Amino acid sequence: MRKPNGKILDSIEIQKLIARPDDKLSEGIVAFFGEKVGQNLASDFPCDMLQSLPDLTTGITEGSKRYRLVHPWQEGAEEDGGFPLTGSTFEVLCALAGQQRLEAAGSEKRLPSFICFASPKEVLDYEDPEDAPWGNDRLWEETNNRYKGRKRKLRTEQDKLSQQRIRLANFAKYLSLQGREPRFIEKGDEIEEAYRSWLRNNGLTGSQDPTGINPFMGLRSYDVKDHAAYFGREDEAEEAVKLVEAAYADPKAPQFFWIKGSSGVGKSSFLRAGLIGDLISSYRVTGRYAHVVFRPNQLLSGAEVASVNDPLKVVFDKAFAELQREFQNQTPDPAQLNHHSKTYAELQPEARGAWVFRTLEALVGAGEADAQNDHRLIIGIDQFEEIVDMLHDTEQAGQWTSFVDFITECLNAKRLFIAATLRQRRLEKMREHPKLGPLWDRTSVHEYELRVPSVADLRRIMTRPFETINHSYLEDDLLTHLLQQVSSIQSKEEGRLAGRVMPLVSLVLEQIHRHVGEPAWKKSSKPRRHLRTRTRPMPQTR
Repeated sequence: MRKPNGKILDSIEIQKLIARPDDKLSEGIVAFFGEKVGQNLASDFPCDMLQSLPDLTTGITEGSKRYRLVHPWQEGAEEDGGFPLTGSTFEVLCALAGQQRLEAAGSEKRLPSFICFASPKEVLDYEDPEDAPWGNDRLWEETNNRYKGRKRKLRTEQDKLSQQRIRLANFAKYLSLQGREPRFIEKGDEIEEAYRSWLRNNGLTGSQDPTGINPFMGLRSYDVKDHAAYFGREDEAEEAVKLVEAAYADPKAPQFFWIKGSSGVGKSSFLRAGLIGDLISSYRVTGRYAHVVFRPNQLLSGAEVASVNDPLKVVFDKAFAELQREFQNQTPDPAQLNHHSKTYAELQPEARGAWVFRTLEALVGAGEADAQNDHRLIIGIDQFEEIVDMLHDTEQAGQWTSFVDFITECLNAKRLFIAATLRQRRLEKMREHPKLGPLWDRTSVHEYELRVPSVADLRRIMTRPFETINHSYLEDDLLTHLLQQVSSIQSKEEGRLAGRVMPLVSLVLEQIHRHVGEPAWKKSSKPRRHLRTRTRPMPQTR
């Protein structure tokens, strides 16, 4: 691609194509850091726009180190507080410098910033930055696993990563000493929630929906936080909540609830936004719920924790943090968690399931101020069939044994409850397993089959999202056409496979909103718009 001056754009160094965040069209700066500060920019990269930052190159001294930018980079400068100019550090510094210039010019404009390190907040307190768990040690552990048995290569890669960590720590320290307090957030879901909150608070959501609710999820599953935008399954969710509450009230009933159904019918969204969303927000329930919900495979790729091969420990850590936040109104106590972790590590594997059960039961009860406070923890297992498959795999089965022991203990719980989704086609395989078979026999009394929505439900699924945003809605002819298309696809599917059309419905609604509804609303001063579009057939699911 050529520019007007004849230069070939693709031949320009990528560093020189980086947009400047203090551009007049910039609305803010977002930067996420894990374990690396990034690759050094070219030595001739222009950085005159950073001159308004005080002490940037001269540095701020604390202790024996002088925290400063070193550009061009000098090898070894990290040892006395230097950090390099990389794509990420440049964007952050440029935004801060832009703010300095605006303030100096008397402007009232403020450039909001979200500078986040995916690390525990204690990382800056370590005497040796190399020892601090930057990025929760995910990349460090991946490096150790990748080069296991290759000592020379492993040491080389560890040295490179150590240098990156020290430079990253110097940069974070510089920001802190400048009074630009960065965020240190350990958990991925907490980072996401903090980021969403920052976007909302600064009017940067990218959506013009006046309600602040986004009911158009496309191919994404609804999560617990999307409860207010989950439509079409209200009756089923209310029925499921009643079944869970009835099980809690019956001391002889197993504290387990199954959501079964075919692939694509919406089990994950129903578990998260329907059942659990209702339990934690509805006036109908009798107790106060904390919740932890996950997919089994996510427990094994646990980037946020060191015990990546122990799913039960990952669940315990998540539940511990949630209980302290929900019932004790405090951030998780690292010292208490470390104490529990040490106790857990000393136990034999066959004793861990029972210990986690007893400890979580006690932690839930500890938050009750009096006998009237009925505190409960619901643990959601999204796609239990993943556990079924892994327990039939000789290489993976061992790491799930303690987890299965734990959920078996939970059948007799007073304050814990398990809710899980299960694909119908995995049921026979589950019954064949020596531990899962008896588990199913005891818990299948609380089985709820999620079916393909009726025509009336589909109508609500299609119309309620537009009613919620309250600036556009589907005309009757378009709605009728969509319902006919769904019916046509379902009639061609065999039996339970008809549920596969639901993700397609969600995608079509999102596309109508994005490409027809929202653009039409932005161009019009009218509060509501009729949506028309060409009525081409929906694509087939096969």
